[in-house]
Amino acid sequence: MVGYIADIRINEINVPLSYRKLFDSIEAQDKSLKRGNESPPYKVQVIYGSRFEPWIQRVDKRLK
Repeated sequence: MVGYIADIRINEINVPLSYRKLFDSIEAQDKSLKRGNESPPYKVQVIYGSRFEPWIQRVDKRLK
């Protein structure tokens, strides 16, 4: 049996509780995120599990 992945379509991802406070504080400080006018001030590394489920591996704040 052979297979391949043609496309991964993910509209949302669950945020682990360990990162929740970080994202809440970033959103509260940067109102432009709510308007969608600028890139978010963070970089997220996402990895995929054995069933292709996304996991947040790492979050880094970007300097403005």
